[in-house]
Amino acid sequence: MFKNVYLTNPMFSKLKNIPPHTFFIYTSVFFVLLINIVTPPLQAPDEFNHFYRAYQIANGQFLPNKVDKRLGGEIPNCINEFVNPYYNVSFELKKNVTITDLKNSFKIKFNKDKPVFKDFPNTSYYSPISYAPQALAIYITKQLGCSMGTMYYTGKLFILIVWLMSMFFIIKTVPIYKWLFTLLCLLPMHIYVTSSFSADSVTNILCFLFIALILKYTFSEKQFTYKHLLTLVLIIALIALAKLVYVGLIIMFFIIPISKFKNKTQYFIFVGSLFLTAIFVSSFWSGIVMQNYIPYSTYDVTHRDLVGLSDYANYYQQKAYILSHGTYFLKVIYHSLFNHPYTYLCGYIGAFGNSDIPTPTWLLWLSYILIIYFSLFEKNTFKVTIKQQILLFLAAFCALFLLLLSQHLTWDAVGEGVVDLLQGRYLIPIFPVLFLALGNYKLNHKPKYGLIITLLIIVLYVVSAYTIVNRYYIKSYKQKIEFTCDAENVTKNGLFKTSNPTILINEGYLISNLISKSGKSSMLLSQKSAFGFTYRFNNLNFGDLIEVNLWQKGEGATLVLTSDSGTCKRFYTSNNCIVYYDKNGWCKVNMQFLMQDSCKNNAVAFYVWNPTKNNIYIDDLSFTLKKF
Repeated sequence: MFKNVYLTNPMFSKLKNIPPHTFFIYTSVFFVLLINIVTPPLQAPDEFNHFYRAYQIANGQFLPNKVDKRLGGEIPNCINEFVNPYYNVSFELKKNVTITDLKNSFKIKFNKDKPVFKDFPNTSYYSPISYAPQALAIYITKQLGCSMGTMYYTGKLFILIVWLMSMFFIIKTVPIYKWLFTLLCLLPMHIYVTSSFSADSVTNILCFLFIALILKYTFSEKQFTYKHLLTLVLIIALIALAKLVYVGLIIMFFIIPISKFKNKTQYFIFVGSLFLTAIFVSSFWSGIVMQNYIPYSTYDVTHRDLVGLSDYANYYQQKAYILSHGTYFLKVIYHSLFNHPYTYLCGYIGAFGNSDIPTPTWLLWLSYILIIYFSLFEKNTFKVTIKQQILLFLAAFCALFLLLLSQHLTWDAVGEGVVDLLQGRYLIPIFPVLFLALGNYKLNHKPKYGLIITLLIIVLYVVSAYTIVNRYYIKSYKQKIEFTCDAENVTKNGLFKTSNPTILINEGYLISNLISKSGKSSMLLSQKSAFGFTYRFNNLNFGDLIEVNLWQKGEGATLVLTSDSGTCKRFYTSNNCIVYYDKNGWCKVNMQFLMQDSCKNNAVAFYVWNPTKNNIYIDDLSFTLKKF
């Protein structure tokens, strides 16, 4: 009796019969908010470089900016200041984000003072199409004089609104596999990438839209018209501009029956128009990219090691090797897919951060089981024929072929024989076509698709949110030693006092009252006294993390960390990386070091060195040692 009352309840009936596109909007908004709350800024792969490129486009710089064997653009100091707290976090798994960092992001006001040339060669090739929503948000917030935090989150809001509206339309439009598309759109990695400045967001929208329209035209009772052709031509042109490797999806056009056209002549005209557009636009943008291509070997020596370039890849040499070795690239495809499939299979469901925060294996396989289940057994009004399945598989393979070729040409060593950087997020536009190619088979029962998806994504996002929070906010070190020194107070023995009463550092006699970042004094390094702020300590062990920040007036100060004794071999590391400048011309210098050897009783020294002939003033040193 109670069961019948429950089932006849109007509210339950509405939930049970909710359309997939409506279900998507209700659920996606919640999980989009969750992902954005738990993920710190700029933590999608290479997101800081995507942010630079979006800003460049917002300023009207649409083409790659090549200057003196460098690729990038002029970036204001305020953006570098905003990026700084999150840059090292994205690469170092042991580094956390603090609430203070997040609050300070909204205190940094946008201004165009002191722009510096920033290298971002791996994103400078992307066309304006890839960043249109984010660039529009940057342009608007820039005119309003908003803070950098506001600018960043407004950019994310714009792309999320475009994505939500687009996916709603796509799920509503696609005539088959509506629940499968809903599930694929709700996968954590898809939402994680979209909740960022990544160029993949717009690319994924365009590819999903192309797939949905092809399926709509295939199973529609109406004839295929010039209006339909113009729509597809526009979308494939935009895909070619956004990321031309996905132009391979154009093969899907052949699943539209010839009977949808007036005659064969019209059919071939339409096919030719679509393919010629793809070839022309791809060639056009590829020409621009190759005119500005700079391999690692010829990139500016002083900047090439920290800009995301592969130090052993060369496009031209790899291309020549492929062309001269017959079936070599077919072997590359095989090894790339089967040597280490976990990398891209995990990345498709969820590998967060810099693709180094993976989804648990058990949840990964559960996700694929349910995706395959939907692919095989979702009930559809229309049936995909065997011929159409083959064409769908060919479209997916063609896009995958171009993707692997692009990666192999630009990232892998010549003749390496495998694509090392096949990340799952690259497969977001391809896998839906592959799942469609599996075909559907009738079942004797009607599964509750919404319930199945709801249960899966709740588990997915609970685990994903916990994983992300644990990575970025939960402190895992067992001991922390930290101090700051503002070069204001010196002991009778000539040592600088620090914020930690038990720690004193050397060279207090170099104190200067001529200039300071804060307070009344700083430390002066010159040719006569080139070394200062020396701090000696013992027992730096494997996995320990050191981070040092200081401010300098003048350029050339080098931060040095060295060890002379102990059970491990001697090491010496230095860094003079300038992070950004303040409005008074002081520049912030950062050093981060992760101990790679197991040592005992080693004597370690940190100091600041001025190897130049100029005077350099040093102030506001902060030193942190985390022991894990």
